[in-house]
Amino acid sequence: MFNVTGYVYFDRLRTNNESGLEGMSNVPVVLQSTSEPFNRLTVLTSDNGEYAFSNVPNGEYRIVEAYGETDISSSGDFNDAIPGSIPNAEVPPVSFAPNPPTEATNLDCVTPNTIFINIADADLNGINFLNGPVKYIPINTIMDKCAVIMSENLLADADFGTMGDFPVGTNANTGTANEPYPENTPEFQYVQPLSHPVETPGYPAWYHAPEDGEYTVQNILNDDNSNRIGAWWRIADRTKGNETGRFMIVNGDAPGTVFFTEEVDVKANQYYLFSAWIINLFKVNGWADPKLGVKILGENGQELYKATLGALIPVNTDVPEWKEIGTVINSRDNNKLTVQFLSEGPAEIGNDYAIDDISLKEITVPKFTPVKSIDRPTAYVGETIFYEIVFKNTCTLPLTNIKFLDKLPQGLAFVDGSVTINGTPSPSSNPETGFDLPNLSGGEEVTVRFEALVESAEYSPAKNTAEINYDYTPVEGGILTNYDVNSNEVILNILKGDTEMKIIMTKIALGAALEGGEFTFAIFDESGKELYTATNDVKGLITFPDLQFDRAGQFNYTVKEIHAPSDWEKDDSEWQIKITVTEVKGELHATLTYPNGVPVFINKHQSATCGEFKFPDLTFNKPGIYEYTLKELTTSGGGWTTDDRIIRVIITVTDDGFGHLVATVEYPDGFPSFTNIYHAEPTHAIISGCKIAIGAPLPPGYFEFGLFDSDGKLIATATNGLAQESDRG
Repeated sequence: MFNVTGYVYFDRLRTNNESGLEGMSNVPVVLQSTSEPFNRLTVLTSDNGEYAFSNVPNGEYRIVEAYGETDISSSGDFNDAIPGSIPNAEVPPVSFAPNPPTEATNLDCVTPNTIFINIADADLNGINFLNGPVKYIPINTIMDKCAVIMSENLLADADFGTMGDFPVGTNANTGTANEPYPENTPEFQYVQPLSHPVETPGYPAWYHAPEDGEYTVQNILNDDNSNRIGAWWRIADRTKGNETGRFMIVNGDAPGTVFFTEEVDVKANQYYLFSAWIINLFKVNGWADPKLGVKILGENGQELYKATLGALIPVNTDVPEWKEIGTVINSRDNNKLTVQFLSEGPAEIGNDYAIDDISLKEITVPKFTPVKSIDRPTAYVGETIFYEIVFKNTCTLPLTNIKFLDKLPQGLAFVDGSVTINGTPSPSSNPETGFDLPNLSGGEEVTVRFEALVESAEYSPAKNTAEINYDYTPVEGGILTNYDVNSNEVILNILKGDTEMKIIMTKIALGAALEGGEFTFAIFDESGKELYTATNDVKGLITFPDLQFDRAGQFNYTVKEIHAPSDWEKDDSEWQIKITVTEVKGELHATLTYPNGVPVFINKHQSATCGEFKFPDLTFNKPGIYEYTLKELTTSGGGWTTDDRIIRVIITVTDDGFGHLVATVEYPDGFPSFTNIYHAEPTHAIISGCKIAIGAPLPPGYFEFGLFDSDGKLIATATNGLAQESDRG
């Protein structure tokens, strides 16, 4: 029986050199026979990262760094091994590493984390695993928070963009024997890793690949330029992070060269996120950085998009940095797209990179809709109205190149110089010809206000929307897409004023029905002169004779009640009336406003028998006929009977033609009067007294007594009776 030992090291600088490295503790390591019944045993590394198995018989085995294994042996004695499944090779989280770089987000393999061994009559020591720090930056860190990415990758080639995999235990620096995806990489030459000999006088020969214009597909890279000139990072693939995962290494050459292309089925007019993970292989500054370009072709070969992505792929001198970058595209009216990644870096030293996990996924892109409002829903010819449009970036990435357009409908004319942008006047801006708005960062908004003159009622109602055009991409550095959006529709009802004006208002009666004509009202001018009088009708509507005007101007009046019947309380309120007459294109147009509200006169009937009740005010916002019923809710009891009648009430709400609502109340069944009768069974009360005689016996019936009510009226008499023996003294 023999011993198997080794270490799990943290290779902070990814040197692939065990000398001076610190071990990682508490990492599970599995030793498993590769022969049936596949006995296996798991131990944890010690404080210095060492693991050890004892009593291991001759045979072939696999040793696996297997973070996540839970069935741990405390002794490491292989006599305790039991049959089990093949362990899942996995490196621990970066928190297991002693003093990792602050930028590191993960650990991956500098050397394979499955190693096959053969025990042949001797101990095996120094079977070591090297893990190094790595930084992953997923695309959601540069995506707009409002974008929603679907999970399915629509790309099927290149093993769904992952570049495929090798069996566990494959040696590092292994590439595919033949070009694996020739149809996807037509403009680069495929080579094996380490396939070019390099001879430098005075130094041993070494091998290098790929060179400019070449690419390879391989697993863990821990040789090549990384060892010879110290220029490249030693890396593992992004998908699995160990020797099983493959990735593409590209040595960039001429800008615009295609290193990946695929035709894919898509939905028409759908947005897609085209992305890839990329790493700058250089770990020293001073050389050219890679740049990634995108070209998208429609199903007939027409070019839909072509741009160099703005996302930087810089050198990271502390830790290798895998970064997911890409762009959002729209398929337009195509059901097939050819998606291509281009190498856009210069043909010089540097511009060397690795690619992994290429994907095309559906994405939901937010749209930003302006909100338009108007200062009032109704206006008269000759009046000026105000429009306001608020456009807000409700997400995180900026909206740029924003343009505003608002074509006014017929009957309205823009008032020159009236535009304000975020409260600042913009006198040269005209919404009908369009103007620029400031860029909006995430959460910012812009408010546009302008005035329009109402010139004609011929095209009423005037319907209107604002249009905004802007550029936006939901991924930083992505290709900008141009969007056109319309605001909500705003409707303006235009009324044509007249030089003849009818004024109506309301009379409300409390405690009795109106008969019609019993109250009189008058309109007075500013000097107090009485101009017009009117009386109420049976519904309470007050209608004055038409007021006529022959010139433009502002006319102020007062209306008040001048007569009420003697059995009604008089309403002494005074209401203001303002009439504005304007001249537009030679025509006079009058408008009516009430500075202190639409006049309402309330009178209460004086009655000794009426116990008045009044409901809270009802509010109406539009014309119409509103029907109600009125009934008594108190049930019979306590000697009172309930009046079970149901009385109808009709409220008619009309527009006076100037945007003022006037309400009248009608009682088709007569004024509501509920009668309740009190009735109870009789009860009795007996009043008595005592007559005392002194000096002689009390004669019965001799003395008479009277009972009087509160008004002094005699209502009953009584006489005394015969005194009892005990009362005779």
